[in-house]
Amino acid sequence: MKKLLKILTIFLIILPIVVVGWFSYYYFAMSGEVGHEYKFDREHAFISRLFPINRVEEIECGGDCSQKLVIDPVYFRLFAPVSFERVKVEVEFEPNDQKIIELGFARDEDATRVVLAPIYNELVEDLVVSDDWDKITSDDLILFQRNRKFDSIDEFVKADSLEADSVALYNYSDSNFVNYSYDKVFSSKLDYNFDYKVKGLHQLYVYVEDELDFDFRFENFVRGDQVLVYKKGEQIYKKDVDGGEVTVHIPELADGVYKIVLNLSNDSIVSGFKTDNAWSFVHEVNLVDEKPIHLYTKSNKLFFQTMDKEGLQTIQVNRDDLEVGERIKQYKYDFGKYADAGLGFDRAFMKINSNGAISLSESSYVNPEFKDFRSFTSLDGVDVDFILAKYEPAEKVGDRYFANVDFDLAGAYYDDEKRIKFVFSLPEVNDLDDGYPEISKIKMNLKREPISFGVIWRKVKSLF
Repeated sequence: MKKLLKILTIFLIILPIVVVGWFSYYYFAMSGEVGHEYKFDREHAFISRLFPINRVEEIECGGDCSQKLVIDPVYFRLFAPVSFERVKVEVEFEPNDQKIIELGFARDEDATRVVLAPIYNELVEDLVVSDDWDKITSDDLILFQRNRKFDSIDEFVKADSLEADSVALYNYSDSNFVNYSYDKVFSSKLDYNFDYKVKGLHQLYVYVEDELDFDFRFENFVRGDQVLVYKKGEQIYKKDVDGGEVTVHIPELADGVYKIVLNLSNDSIVSGFKTDNAWSFVHEVNLVDEKPIHLYTKSNKLFFQTMDKEGLQTIQVNRDDLEVGERIKQYKYDFGKYADAGLGFDRAFMKINSNGAISLSESSYVNPEFKDFRSFTSLDGVDVDFILAKYEPAEKVGDRYFANVDFDLAGAYYDDEKRIKFVFSLPEVNDLDDGYPEISKIKMNLKREPISFGVIWRKVKSLF
């Protein structure tokens, strides 16, 4: 009897140790890898429910459980008690009428900066099975050609004979095109100055010959505001905004296009741009000025939004009228294909988004980018000869799709409760009346450097 009690006592002592040890091993991913799976049928300790609740419908269970996403964007959180280096996410879903679904993670508290990757794009999926396009695949890259001109993706990205209007990219950086150059002649007699107020962060493309000179006048700024200059993704200049006037002067530059980033707070206002260099806003400008203005862009879609009652007006888009009758609401103008567009405003209180650049005139328009395939809505509207996509087609089983995406978590934001915010981006889902995308499973496999008990013991000993 005493022997049995002794065995039982030892067992009761060892059991909690084993349980705590196993829990710690799993909880802190000491093996260097841990997996979680959320199937929408119950609460999960590590993967939260989708939120905000007004952007999703209630979970439905008929066999498997699933949830529809009805307003963009939708979030969920991953509880990560230790930091991880990578995560592979598998999503089981039905796209229904949604053409694009992207997944990513936040790099700041408010998810204003996110890293996104596609899990589904209807047009790319259609291209994969189309007989009208030649296809070359290498790892997660696919090159589509109307007529085969290049025999490899490497040959394509190193070509020096590409024209910007003939190429569309999807989820791929044009900085990889090492021999591509943007050639356009700009007049030195034109007035490239811009005397209008713009608010918040902006990016500019500037065409430089020999040297860059650009003056900015700040009406409002905060500590931490900066002016940055980049060449093919590499930062070559930085200046803090510490007064009302900021001058950027960089001599002896190679001819070509440079990017200026006005890295400003949301409330900072630039009220003047002065330069002899041709330049354009990159994709977006947020105007906050009472004066009338005319602008030029080249795009297949335009979006307009005003936050001010002074911005309520009838916009001129070429010869068409577009009524902006409500504050905050976003208004869309769809050309179907990329087209030249002249824009007229009685009062420059307007945020404008374009798939191209935005300038004062066509003669000052600078845009070295290839077209963005994400902006196309149908294969009939695809007016290019080459499409390069970084994309892994989703696997289809019945009506459901299974997609995998691998993220490097460097730069991921962890909140005070050790959680990473993930985001589903659903472009134009708000325009759907029905046919919303439906998610039925989120599976996550996280990786980091393994932690051995020996390492832990050495760290404990080092404290004494």
